[in-house]
Amino acid sequence: MARRLGEVVLLVSLPLSPTACSPAADGPSAAALMEADRAFAAATATRGAAGWASIFAEDGMMIVPGARIVGRDSIRRYMEPALSDTSFSLDWEPTDADISDGGDLGYTIGRYTRRSGERTAGGTYLTVWRRDGAGAWRVAVDLGVPDPPGSAASDAAAADGPDDRDGG
Repeated sequence: MARRLGEVVLLVSLPLSPTACSPAADGPSAAALMEADRAFAAATATRGAAGWASIFAEDGMMIVPGARIVGRDSIRRYMEPALSDTSFSLDWEPTDADISDGGDLGYTIGRYTRRSGERTAGGTYLTVWRRDGAGAWRVAVDLGVPDPPGSAASDAAAADGPDDRDGG
């Protein structure tokens, strides 16, 4: 009887312990989401459009000027011309991230630089992430906003050597 009472006290007090309310060591964190964004950039740099599209959810979406590109295959086809051009490069770095209380949605915001030949432009991007059934972060929605021409950020990007984050 004393053993059973001890088990009940342990089970009741466990949710009240400080570690029970802390995120699990392997649970989602803003830092982990920023690393997923950096892995997205690395996949794109090494594998081009296939790498770019591989990080999107099957039903992921890119918002580009005048259109929404929906689905991993459509996204790959859309990005293929730019990312297969050897004079084109797209680099980005997340600056901020946050995750929903439920841990299944998050976003990253950052800066990008796009180069095509002698032309360079920069901007800010927003990527909305969703965890898939296996717990991997997948891009649900991605969009880039180019810096206005003549802005300090635009001039700095131009000094480095493109407009929105998409390939168009």
